[in-house]
Amino acid sequence: MAAAGGDAEQQIGRHWPHTRIVFRGDSHYGRAEPMAWCEGNGVEYDFGLAGNRALHALAYDVADDD
Repeated sequence: MAAAGGDAEQQIGRHWPHTRIVFRGDSHYGRAEPMAWCEGNGVEYDFGLAGNRALHALAYDVADDD
């Protein structure tokens, strides 16, 4: 993640310095290391998290049923 993300971020930032970079990844990227790398390098991220019973229970009361 860091090598590929760092190379892409540097090249994009060099050519388009005002571009907002957002990485999108599936649940296997939703770990502390990739999130810390993004935050440390000024890169936004959107990592999907796999559902489980505990998360479903927490979301049940606030989820939109429509």
